[in-house]
Amino acid sequence: MLDVLGSGLTLRITTLGWKVAYIGVGWLAFIAARLAFEFLGVDAIPVVDQAFVIHFALLRFLWVYYGTRIFRGADERVEPPRPWWRMTAGHRAGFWLAAYFGGNLIFTAAAAVADPMYVAGWVSALVLLALTALYLVSSARLLWQKV
Repeated sequence: MLDVLGSGLTLRITTLGWKVAYIGVGWLAFIAARLAFEFLGVDAIPVVDQAFVIHFALLRFLWVYYGTRIFRGADERVEPPRPWWRMTAGHRAGFWLAAYFGGNLIFTAAAAVADPMYVAGWVSALVLLALTALYLVSSARLLWQKV
């Protein structure tokens, strides 16, 4: 089980309501941070704006991957940890999420190509590429193994 901050406590999210709450809190935290940056006026400074986008991209990866470690499907055992490659309980959800992150990747990569000096766009594209690949590999393995 996943040890929460070395406390000996473990966390598993098994119900739809708590999964939605986990995702919603993550997005609300990003929106609040972005609004705070805009309120303080630091988003007008290009280096700070890029730093924010890079940090968000990296935190997004950690947030999504952590979610895959603690979420459990209806037919999944709660106790054992998932293998590192398993992102979802079943292959269908993984293919849908790969399509979602892949769609984001297309637009982010197009924006990065349009402005090659915008490093944050490239970092965001790499994060989306990694998430897309992880979900595709996971779903392919689950489909192949008939899990």
